[in-house]
Amino acid sequence: MPSIDQEIPPSPTSLSPSSPSIIDKISSVKNDDNNRTKLYSIYSLDQVKIHDKPNDLWMILYNKVYDITNFTSVHPGDVEVLLDCGGADATEAFEDVGHSDFAFQMLKPYLIGELQLSDKKKYESKLLSARKIEVTSDNNNTNGITSKKGNTDNNGILTNGKHIKTKKTNNNSNNNDNITTKDIHRTGITKSKKKRRNNNKPNKIREHFRMLSLGILALVSLILFLYIQRFRWLHM
Repeated sequence: MPSIDQEIPPSPTSLSPSSPSIIDKISSVKNDDNNRTKLYSIYSLDQVKIHDKPNDLWMILYNKVYDITNFTSVHPGDVEVLLDCGGADATEAFEDVGHSDFAFQMLKPYLIGELQLSDKKKYESKLLSARKIEVTSDNNNTNGITSKKGNTDNNGILTNGKHIKTKKTNNNSNNNDNITTKDIHRTGITKSKKKRRNNNKPNKIREHFRMLSLGILALVSLILFLYIQRFRWLHM
């Protein structure tokens, strides 16, 4: 018969503090995945087009390529919208919805590269300006100081008129390039206010005319009433 010592199974070997736990292994796998998705590469449109499946979903935003496969599970909006943009340029659709800068920042972890130079698209200034607010504001401060200094220097020069004209032209071009979305928004608000004021003018005129007509009608009614009462008093 086997002895009692032989029937007792051997105790498991204890894990040393230096040995990785299961949680550490899972964490290391996640970190490896994150590092893998952050590799920056150059892609062609044909390479991006094939990634249009729910389990393999890429999209293009301002010539940048994003792997949004895992983003669909945390997207605050409709997932179908992301699926429609799979493998395609979603820049205009992204801006039409009116996403905030915070939404744009949420996509940064999913950036995997950009389009090759021959496939890059030139976007309208109104789309690009929405993503250059911080850079543009910094440039405005710098160019504002430079412009003031440049104007002072130009005013002090009495000769070489061509040189002065070139400087002024460059300053004007810099000012035109630094128009922000705030300026566009402010201009739009001003125009809308003027439009509302112009639309309100005919309404105010009609309202005054109606009040004047009612006043005249009330006055005529009062005169007729007093005239009728006068005849009654005379025949009493």
